[in-house]
Amino acid sequence: MKRAGTDYIKNRIKGYLENKTIVEKKLHIPANYQAVAIKSKNYLQANWHQNKITILRQVFFTSKESVLLDLGTGSGNLEFFFHNKFKKIIGVDYNDEALLYLQGELLKRNISNVELIQADIRNLSKTKLPKVDFITMIDVIEHLKLQDVEILVKNFTRLLEKGGKIIIVTPNYKSLWPLIEWLLERFRLVPKFTNAQHLSKMDRGVLTRVFGKNNFNLESLSTFNNISFLVPSKKISYLLCKLENFLQFPYGNLIVAVFTH
Repeated sequence: MKRAGTDYIKNRIKGYLENKTIVEKKLHIPANYQAVAIKSKNYLQANWHQNKITILRQVFFTSKESVLLDLGTGSGNLEFFFHNKFKKIIGVDYNDEALLYLQGELLKRNISNVELIQADIRNLSKTKLPKVDFITMIDVIEHLKLQDVEILVKNFTRLLEKGGKIIIVTPNYKSLWPLIEWLLERFRLVPKFTNAQHLSKMDRGVLTRVFGKNNFNLESLSTFNNISFLVPSKKISYLLCKLENFLQFPYGNLIVAVFTH
């Protein structure tokens, strides 16, 4: 991309600032990681990420007038798959490189209803945001220390419209996930998770306690990617993922939780 093009993209991102202290940069995680992973030739990786989209389709019941706040956009899979379901999506991330990638892709795809803001969600109170109908955190909450999670959830009370919903997708530490995490790290298949990326360990009890303290009600909680991601067939993986969600099996590797206020 030419220099002028890069400058234009930067100017489209509110609060843009190059940040060299980003954890993902230190671990050499590419800015387009999630967007590439969901299309990976490794079916395990592709299914793992695609099943998150499948699950979100099960829990999103929106109107074209709904506004979504996506905290921790990463490379933007949610924005790519769901922009046409909302009046507007506001995407927030602290990673300038991920936002540059995402903004560039939004322009290429002529997606005009997504606004990107560079901000640290640990200090969300300093960011001017409107009230919204949905708040999503997809593979994000586990990257915060528990005390930062509690501060963030308090902020949600001022951001969420009455009847609005918060949707969380996060690893389930009351499943086989801790073993999977250990194996992935042991064989260096992924950048380090423990104490580098994953700073808090979530399960049903932790989530309901943190949100309950701030008067959020648990509307639904289920798990997925128990066995569904292990199947080479995309169609069968998709059907199994939907079945896992329907059966509400408590020990799947990923949690999807919906809270209301």
